[in-house]
Amino acid sequence: MSTTLQAEEFPVWALVPKKETGVTNFLSKNPSYDGRNVTIAIFDSGVDPGAPGLKVTSEGKPKVIARYDCSGAGDVDTSTVVTPEGNEIKGLSGRTLVIPSTWKNPTGKYHIGIKNAYELYTKQVQKRIEEEKKEKEWDPLHKPLLSKSIMEQQNFNNENDPSKVTLTRNQKLIKEDIDSTVEALISLEKKYKFITPVYDCVVFHDGVQWLACLDTSEIGDLASCKLMGEFSEDPVNNFDYITASDRMSYSFNVYNDGDVLEIVSLGSSHGTHVSAIAAGYFPDEPDRNGVAPGAQIISLTIGDSRLETMETGTAIVRAMIKVMELRKKFNIDVINMSYGEHSNWSHAGRIGDIMNDVVDKHAVTWVASAGNHGPALGTIGAPPDISKTTIIGVGAYVSPDMMTSEYSMLQKLPGNTYTWSSRGPTIDGGRGISVCAPGGAIASVPGYLLRGTQLMNGTSMSAPHVAGATAVLISGLKAKNIDTCPYMIKRAMENTALYNDKIDHFSQGHGLLQVEKAFEYLTQYYTEQESYVKFIISCGIQGSSYQGKGIHIRNAIENKVIDCNVSVEPVFLNNGDVDAEKKINFQMSLCLTSDVSWVSVPKYLELMYMSRNFNIKIDPSGLHPGVHTTTVRAYDTKNATKGPVFTFEVTIIRPLVTDHSGSLSHDNVEFNANSLIKRNFVLVPRNVSWATLHIKHLDTDVNANFCLHVVQLLPQKSCKHMEYCKMFNMKSNEFQAHFAVEENVVIEFVLAKYWSSCSSIKLSYKLQFHGVIPKTQNIAMYHGMGLHPVVLKSGIKNEEILPSVSLKHLITVLKPNEGKITALTSRDVIPPNRPIYQLILSYAFSLSKSTDAYATCGLFGELLYESEYESQLWMLFDSNKQYISAGDAYANRHVYKLDKGDYTIKMHVRHERREILEKIIDLPIQVVQKLQNPISLDVYSSHHQATIFGKKCSTFVIAPDSDLCRLFIGSLSNDKIISLKLIAGHCLSGSIHYVKDDNGKKVDNYVFKYFITDTLKTKNGLKPVEENKTKLEEFNEAMCETKLNWLTKLEYGADSNVLYESLCDETENKNSLVHISWIQCIEPEDKKKFPNFSMKDIDVEKIKKIISAANAVLTIIDQDDLLAFYGIKSDQRPEASKLKISNDRLKNNLIEALSRKGAAMCQLYYYNFMNTKIKDESYLQEIDDVWLQVICFISPDSDSKSLNYFNIWHGAVHQNYGRMMKVLLRMLEDKHTKEVESCLLWTIKAKFAEDESKHLATAISNALIVHYPKTFRPF
Repeated sequence: MSTTLQAEEFPVWALVPKKETGVTNFLSKNPSYDGRNVTIAIFDSGVDPGAPGLKVTSEGKPKVIARYDCSGAGDVDTSTVVTPEGNEIKGLSGRTLVIPSTWKNPTGKYHIGIKNAYELYTKQVQKRIEEEKKEKEWDPLHKPLLSKSIMEQQNFNNENDPSKVTLTRNQKLIKEDIDSTVEALISLEKKYKFITPVYDCVVFHDGVQWLACLDTSEIGDLASCKLMGEFSEDPVNNFDYITASDRMSYSFNVYNDGDVLEIVSLGSSHGTHVSAIAAGYFPDEPDRNGVAPGAQIISLTIGDSRLETMETGTAIVRAMIKVMELRKKFNIDVINMSYGEHSNWSHAGRIGDIMNDVVDKHAVTWVASAGNHGPALGTIGAPPDISKTTIIGVGAYVSPDMMTSEYSMLQKLPGNTYTWSSRGPTIDGGRGISVCAPGGAIASVPGYLLRGTQLMNGTSMSAPHVAGATAVLISGLKAKNIDTCPYMIKRAMENTALYNDKIDHFSQGHGLLQVEKAFEYLTQYYTEQESYVKFIISCGIQGSSYQGKGIHIRNAIENKVIDCNVSVEPVFLNNGDVDAEKKINFQMSLCLTSDVSWVSVPKYLELMYMSRNFNIKIDPSGLHPGVHTTTVRAYDTKNATKGPVFTFEVTIIRPLVTDHSGSLSHDNVEFNANSLIKRNFVLVPRNVSWATLHIKHLDTDVNANFCLHVVQLLPQKSCKHMEYCKMFNMKSNEFQAHFAVEENVVIEFVLAKYWSSCSSIKLSYKLQFHGVIPKTQNIAMYHGMGLHPVVLKSGIKNEEILPSVSLKHLITVLKPNEGKITALTSRDVIPPNRPIYQLILSYAFSLSKSTDAYATCGLFGELLYESEYESQLWMLFDSNKQYISAGDAYANRHVYKLDKGDYTIKMHVRHERREILEKIIDLPIQVVQKLQNPISLDVYSSHHQATIFGKKCSTFVIAPDSDLCRLFIGSLSNDKIISLKLIAGHCLSGSIHYVKDDNGKKVDNYVFKYFITDTLKTKNGLKPVEENKTKLEEFNEAMCETKLNWLTKLEYGADSNVLYESLCDETENKNSLVHISWIQCIEPEDKKKFPNFSMKDIDVEKIKKIISAANAVLTIIDQDDLLAFYGIKSDQRPEASKLKISNDRLKNNLIEALSRKGAAMCQLYYYNFMNTKIKDESYLQEIDDVWLQVICFISPDSDSKSLNYFNIWHGAVHQNYGRMMKVLLRMLEDKHTKEVESCLLWTIKAKFAEDESKHLATAISNALIVHYPKTFRPF
């Protein structure tokens, strides 16, 4: 059966929705008001200037006119200056860079730097490029090479069947070499196939401008790479793609006279999508246009790619500095910021203060996403929730046309706000959301995604809609020669928005944006005296410390009247420059209104240019349980038709109070298209700690998606501190949720049918509180206390108790080993002349084994917008200065798997006041490591059992209203502390829970910290008391130990030789450690020479002295006696332990001596062979004899440094390069050193033909640059 499709036009206009807010109609009437002469600053993850719709404006001008990476992630240190020899310079990579003849450089000086390519990529692009490189560059060479080696292995084994042939010593070496080659090639693929490309950077001044070039050829062929100036100088030509296949756009900026190159790439697709919504322009498909196709864009990257594009204080402040600097040059009238976090408070914070300055002093309208953290109340992010209401906060709306066109839904539903859109009020009572706008679009994305467009939704998408609308409004006002002001724009939007009674009040702000009406408002009322005035509202509650942007009372249980005081202060735009006469003449006669009976306000307020106070009364006595809100409005009595000149919110929550059972039930609750959300507010009873919500499905033939959001707001904590959020589908008949609660604090649990669920559905649900309360919630226990008592208070129902302590992390406190405060350069000076200072602190720590770890600083924890410091960013480096990871104030987001080794943390903190930074120059931080296995502490129900380590606590029941219950927590054993190598100052961190219920255990737990107060010594580590020793003999022994220690530290030369000879005399040449120390003096660990050394560096005299010293050790130690001792299966002699300690020392000295002797003999052989080209077979046999000697005492696969050193040299003289590769790779697994990795490269080149191992040589050459940078990565 065939179906005939009717021709139908696809609603392209709904993919980037504009009809809903009147943009389409407005621009059809006023096409020249499309944002032209307006620039929007996009604070985001970067904008791709090559993306569809972001190339030109409706006037043909460049769309993106400037790009800056304000995060610092793209910075390259180019302070190294070189001059060419001929037409060549040496890059920091070590490559020779050929300067094209077309480059004009009057000074002849070039700034050079280096950048890892993957630092410019998103993870998505990196993964794709890695896969492409593997497929096109690695596999075509590595697979045949591995196959060839495996075939060689098979052939050898077939020809030398061990069941038929006894292999000679030489054949055994050949077999070992072949087997090692196969093993090494497999290891090389795992270790090196995804090594990042490394690009040299060249910067110079051509007499007119700074130019830069990225050597993406990776061979120094700069002529094949694009030379570009700063992007803003030529936005059409000054960007390129890193490679043709990655499609990752990049551009340059240069700072500090060429010493810093800023490479601007993209942190994610988010910023490009946002820009396309705000101002995309498609000349051939106008329906795909953004809201303001005539507007231009400046891209200011605030998302730091080191932190997975999390914004930082540094980035935000730098972006604001750029706006202040370029405001007039580029007509920057609007900022869009689809970014934010949740603040713990909003009344203070350095970043928020500077945001206010951008609006108040530079007349830039700032638009911000409200956040995607709904549907519970009080979930607005920062911005817009900062100290003042200067920022336009935007909620996310979805229209019926969006539902069918963007989401391909089966049916249209009434327009609504998205379920996840954050809700007001702010914690301090502000409305939070000014307006709502379409929060979804299928819009342009960067080329690196290999697609043109993508559907994204969020308040991140609704904010640029409003930013574009703002550009449209300002464009029209400019065309009419009307000056604009951010306050006027915000007030016009709010007063003309379309409020919908059927949509959640707290998600829509003043309503859906209406551009035409807003423009009419602006053109009609721009001459009003308040047009350039903002009104600072501050509300307080009498008898309380509460101060807020509105009134927000969450615990209105009592029926008494609440008295509140309100202050209103008018402030002119750029107040400091406003004429005194204008301030004197400012006078407004206002009428105050409240549309509810429970809020009483004065009828009139005469306002002049000063702060005025008035009181209001709130009477909650007649209010039913739930949330109640109203808006207090102030109208100009001379012209009330223009709408309120200021407003503030009053929100009162009347919670339900449970009965004695601690439960609440709601039956037959219907969710339909007109009733999507059910809010429930409950005062949590005393003496409970967690709750269960049990939801039943009453319509089993219908299902729908739901969101359960539970929030408690605690003082100076964000909404995320105590919350539970879960999406679920009611396919099954029941759903249960379990979450922690804070006693005697109002909890909101909101059930919301997901916005796209079409079905009507009925549910019943029951809330039940549980738990007991410890008198001390978070416990700090010190080793040495013996026992730690815990007192539990009974709950409201019988609770089964089974306490348990689990310690999962080790916390180490680090003090800085260096702190330096510097004044930052012009890039970080707030106009007109407010310099910023930077404190960089350095910390060092070591890990004895691999683990998950992160760094945290308590002073800055969980603070960004509300922080009094501008930024706090730390970077982690290994012992070779290789960048490993980074983190910020949100420490638990940045947990990394770290290998054992030594590490350095660099942390920077910025502030405008140097003296503030001086106070924290010795600031400690903590490194938190995950323990390999959790540690438990014993818990006892009685002091008696605890003191005798007797019966541990078992399950028991605490009944309601019972007496206090006392428990006792036992200490860690000394043996456990010793086995974990814990020392004084260490802290073990974990949790304690009390209830037996498995669901309760997951949510009802408390912080438990165990502090180590003393460093304990192992019993075996105690030196045995030697009897019959005089003090003089003890002194002589101590002197000998000191001299031996210093012998290893002294530079090899005459002084060290004198010390060695004196020690030989003092010990009568009977102490093997004297000769071992002498060997280590001659050739220290960090100066060992590997087979890739230069012949001119060989010192035959030193080699012979090493051999001589090693022979002296072999004379002292009887190898047969040692072998006999280790042949004993069970030694029952009384002195067995002492003998083992003594013989272990002798064995270690013997292994060191034989290994060093063997390596020295190999070096001597190698030296002679390279000079004579004659193989000395007898000397080779002597070397092999030493090898056979040493492996009698230690496995050849041991991780002994000296044995590995000998093993490498033994392989080199026998030309067993496969054995060498295997050992070198094993050494690199233990610790990366440049010497070992360089030797690996040399070995591969010696082993394989160049054409078959080019991929290995390239990867390891890059690794040598990546793994061993000359300097730390800049902030």
